[in-house]
Amino acid sequence: MVILTCIGSRGKGGKRLFDTCFCVIIFHVCTKRGDKMSPNKKFNPVTAKILTTGLFILIGCLLACAIHMVSLGKIYEQKAEDELLGHMQVAVEVINHDVDAQMVATQACADAIFFHEDDTKLSTILKEYTDEYDEYEFYYAAPDGMTYYANGTAVEDGAFEQLSEIHGYEFQNDFICITQEGNNVKGEKESYWIGICRLQLKEYDEPGFLMSRRDNNDLFKDECFDYLCELGICSLVDKKGTVITTDSNYVKELGLGDNFYEALKEYSNGSNHSESQINQMRSEIPSQQEGNMEFVSSAGRNVFVAYEEINGTRDRYLMVVFHEDAVYEMVQPVLFRSFLLWTIILIIMLVTIGFVWNSGRVARRTVERLAFEDSVTGGKNLNFFRKKAAEIINQNRETPFLIYRFDILNFRYINEAYGHDKADLILKACVQEFMRIYSKNELCVRINSDHFLALIINNTDTKQNYQSYMKAIGEAARTNGVRYPIRLRTGVYQVRKDDYNIDIMIDHANAARKSLSGTEKVQEAMYSEKIVSNMKKVDAIESQMQPAIVNDEFKIFLQPKWDIVNDRLVGAEALVRWIKDDGSMIYPSDFIPLFETNGFIEKLDFHMLEKLCKRIREIELEDKYVLVPISVNQSRILINNPDYVKNVEKVISRFNIDVEHLQIEITETVFFDEKNKMIEVVNQLKKLGLSLAMDDFGSGYSSLNILRDIPFDVLKIDREFVSESVASKSSIVIMQKIIEMAKGLNIKVICEGVETKEQIITLRELGCTMVQGYYYDKPIPMDEFLDKYCRPKTNISKR
Repeated sequence: MVILTCIGSRGKGGKRLFDTCFCVIIFHVCTKRGDKMSPNKKFNPVTAKILTTGLFILIGCLLACAIHMVSLGKIYEQKAEDELLGHMQVAVEVINHDVDAQMVATQACADAIFFHEDDTKLSTILKEYTDEYDEYEFYYAAPDGMTYYANGTAVEDGAFEQLSEIHGYEFQNDFICITQEGNNVKGEKESYWIGICRLQLKEYDEPGFLMSRRDNNDLFKDECFDYLCELGICSLVDKKGTVITTDSNYVKELGLGDNFYEALKEYSNGSNHSESQINQMRSEIPSQQEGNMEFVSSAGRNVFVAYEEINGTRDRYLMVVFHEDAVYEMVQPVLFRSFLLWTIILIIMLVTIGFVWNSGRVARRTVERLAFEDSVTGGKNLNFFRKKAAEIINQNRETPFLIYRFDILNFRYINEAYGHDKADLILKACVQEFMRIYSKNELCVRINSDHFLALIINNTDTKQNYQSYMKAIGEAARTNGVRYPIRLRTGVYQVRKDDYNIDIMIDHANAARKSLSGTEKVQEAMYSEKIVSNMKKVDAIESQMQPAIVNDEFKIFLQPKWDIVNDRLVGAEALVRWIKDDGSMIYPSDFIPLFETNGFIEKLDFHMLEKLCKRIREIELEDKYVLVPISVNQSRILINNPDYVKNVEKVISRFNIDVEHLQIEITETVFFDEKNKMIEVVNQLKKLGLSLAMDDFGSGYSSLNILRDIPFDVLKIDREFVSESVASKSSIVIMQKIIEMAKGLNIKVICEGVETKEQIITLRELGCTMVQGYYYDKPIPMDEFLDKYCRPKTNISKR
């Protein structure tokens, strides 16, 4: 059974604070009245009524404040006591665990002696178990009065007779655990846990006692007692109150007495009530497993006592005594803040709510470990980062910190290519290498998946350290057999002196990370207001993109394709323009890259294909215009859809259009990944009778094999390549050879981005016959295009 003694002032601390404040306020009011009143002056009835009403209101508010503070004090005092009891229960569980472990070890030794009695000496087994359990010493008290020790000696010391005197104990599974006191060679007092197990050997008619002895002097040095010993007094006593072992505070507070109950009586105020409470606890302890009581100390302070039984000992209890200030110090800040709030109420005459203070700042270590540990890396998690980073920043306000929010680029590929085990080793390396490179006031935790969060000191070595960190992760990956280059996409936020909300700091760093697409040469971005503005812009676009399709805000604009030899229209390209209902426009440069990132481009491209086919059919039925082939772009995401060709065929069949009026443009980069699959898609589109154009040829690392392997009808040379060709002699040669090669393969060539007459002349000289660009016309609404270029019997030459 464990006894926890807590000294506290239930409600007294709060009352003391209130009494002082009440007197100060009343004194202040009275002196103010005295300043403005003289015995010879009289208040008129209105003034007197106002002052009286004001005084009653003041008194009413003070009474409400007093009631509130007393009530609040009781609540927080109860919470403080509950917290102390919680720490007591943890300490009890630790002692119970140690006792249970000693019971298991003693029983194991007894079993070994019993089953090997014939072929093994008793002292040999005792020595083996003493060596195996280095915290225990085993010996056996035989009925003949001899005691056998692990060192091989046997002494007739009367231990059996002494142990027989405690035979009245109720053994559980033939085992009990008691404490024993003695003196060491220096004459110092020592305390032991003695585990006793009844064991009968064949040569004796009655059972002897197998004993295990464990040092008890360091009981209160265990970390589970740190909190209890810091605020109070811990003691281990028997049922008679004899003190077996205690912490260093016992003598300071309770004196040198060996009996705990007598020491409590001397510590009390000597009243009959206090002595009665102590005696009642003394009488109840043998029959109850746990309980508590209160009495008043000689200093007039309340003392709270709680107790609980230690398993398997029958008469051993832990005592912990807390003085009044232990509870008062936990409650006083809340009461003081509550009083300040009520003072504000008195000034502005509004009802407000008291401030709630978290008294449970020390959580159980086991709960913290579960709450703060990351199971994959073995390091800490986001919960720990929030708590610890906030502490570090608040304690080092003059130190410049950076919040790093980063992830591993293409980590999904590493997972799939190398397996989860090797991928997890990289995640562990992210934490381990950080701990090796950075200081103790810098943190790194895994949030989830391959996402990490770090707190880093901003100094002259910051960039160099981070480069070393990324290099170390890459080396760790290669050591574990991962050859894929490790790159981190990092968002950085500079912590300011007025920053206190760690979640907002993390969000800012994450916003900077999200601003990176993954294609930049430098994968690091510093948080700025521009990033926030861009994010808001992205959010606004994403929130409107689905309704925009429903509301038909995506319009078809056409840009002409021109025959520069015969000076006539030969086709058009359908381009999307987002025009909202209010007439405002969202430019393609704002939404196309975003849609390619979030995947909405697949839905938009197919929507534009359907819309274009529908309009082509309407024009065919009207028989009003002379139609030219109109090309429409199809994104990589859309083409990768396994049902893409079937869906295109359904659209063509549904609108029953002439496929000569529709051309599909596919970007060259589509064929860089899964080339064979894309070739199959192109061949299936050709079977539908569609004309195919390769878009943006020359924008990247172009492969001539694509022209050989894929049956394109048109080759569209990228605008950037066209611009360079006009300005560079070598580019002119390359352009000429591309045009000649395309003609040899029976592929038409269209040069995009033509804006000047000089470009027209140069391209004509190089053998190019068709161009597209602002020199002839910008993209215009489809109806306007039809009226301008597709009227029958109309001369539509430009130059």
